[in-house]
Amino acid sequence: MLKMSDDILQKIIKRIILVLVGFFCYFYALYASDFAELHIQFAGLDFPIFIGEILLGVCVLLFLIYILKFSVCFNLRFVWLGTLYVSWVLAKAFLGYVHWGPLALRNAALFYYPFFALIGYMIFERSLYQGLGRWFLLGFLLWNLLFVNINDYFVIAFLMLAFGLSWHLRQQVLRFAGIFLCAFYVIHSRVMWWGCRSHMVGIGVMAIFLAGYFLFGMFKAQRRVKLLTLFVLVVIFVGFLFKFGDHNALKSMMTFRQLVKEYKKLDVDVRKNETTYIHEPLIVRLYNENSKTLPLFTNKNSKNQSLFLDKPREEVEKHSLPEIKMIAEPSQVPVEPAVQSDSSPSHERRLDVAYANICFRLFVWKDMVDDFIKQKAWGGVSFGQPQRSPSLEAAHWATADWLRDGWITPHNSFLHMIYRGGLVGFVCVVMIFGLLVNMTRRFLKLRSVWGGLLVGCLVYWVTISNFLVFLEFPYNAIPFWTFWGMTLAYLHTLEKDSLCA
Repeated sequence: MLKMSDDILQKIIKRIILVLVGFFCYFYALYASDFAELHIQFAGLDFPIFIGEILLGVCVLLFLIYILKFSVCFNLRFVWLGTLYVSWVLAKAFLGYVHWGPLALRNAALFYYPFFALIGYMIFERSLYQGLGRWFLLGFLLWNLLFVNINDYFVIAFLMLAFGLSWHLRQQVLRFAGIFLCAFYVIHSRVMWWGCRSHMVGIGVMAIFLAGYFLFGMFKAQRRVKLLTLFVLVVIFVGFLFKFGDHNALKSMMTFRQLVKEYKKLDVDVRKNETTYIHEPLIVRLYNENSKTLPLFTNKNSKNQSLFLDKPREEVEKHSLPEIKMIAEPSQVPVEPAVQSDSSPSHERRLDVAYANICFRLFVWKDMVDDFIKQKAWGGVSFGQPQRSPSLEAAHWATADWLRDGWITPHNSFLHMIYRGGLVGFVCVVMIFGLLVNMTRRFLKLRSVWGGLLVGCLVYWVTISNFLVFLEFPYNAIPFWTFWGMTLAYLHTLEKDSLCA
């Protein structure tokens, strides 16, 4: 009787976490930053507690109750490494907060959101996605694809899951119906082809991965048949891309020589302006609040955004902040827009803006590397130090962003990990790519269709993370890491089944 009660309690805790995380991931997919910015502000704190961090706290508490109550055993090496990692993140966040301010807590999120991979691994149960659960999930995914305006960076995950569930239906008619609806969405919806270049590159890399995984990894045929099939698929893919995609965006990525020419031309202007550039301290804001986002609870004596300087706190106490005059003209180099959801985009981006947006990233990354080397930050740049880009500031690019916030975003989550984490961040990046390759190899060994589709989603997200502020935001990072953990749990489930067979 006691054993039965423990089994029930185990399921209850796991289901509570599953429902909570599933609810949050879905609302992130629907409302992105509007949902992520919901927060509680307590008196005495100079930073808000966002709803994602509330979820993290609840999940940590339930996770600890689960492993302590049921004496869950972990590999001792994993426990020691996990303890050291958590201690390192907490120490860097605390020191950065004391020395600089609340921005340290925002940058620490890049390293504590991966905890949701552990949560995803814990809550995965294969039985939930069989029987009635499979039908409910398939209907839910197709309904959202066809009728709901979900965040475009999550379309691929919805599509791959819907295709996989349809493929595994036993009834042939229903199987073809599900696959047809998925194909109809791919052809009908321009969100698959129209949008920022990061999205287009992500889809291209994912398509290459899936072709290699299924065609060369699982499909048994003569080599020339495989090559011919690959050629046909490439022609179809490129045809769709040039038919429905942004031609100027494609041209800006394919004309490398012209890109180099544009970069050199812009670099001349940057170097010329650097001679008169003065690095002034700026007011730094924790985040740029959406106008329609309201706090869950705010103390009337508190502010919902923390303000502080780009100097350490002890220096702020000695010096007053000089007045910074806002530059009236708009940014010469606007940040690349998100994927356009409109199925009938009215115009393509200007080619000069397309080139400039690429150069924008190159200058930010160059300045990050220069700053990293200058500080000899092998332990990583402080979580609290606002990131500045002298090149952009000297040329007065993106002034609306860095003058408003007091810092600039790197638009590369993995480079950001290395910048803030140093050697630890580098090891994290190597582990991410290494585990991705390892999961692919093991799924291929099991000849798993589901495995290819799941890793394909991760490949898409990992690719766009090289060009976007992706893993820093809770509305991207929490679904990504949860999906990663569940994929790994599914792999281990398959391996256990193969050993028992």
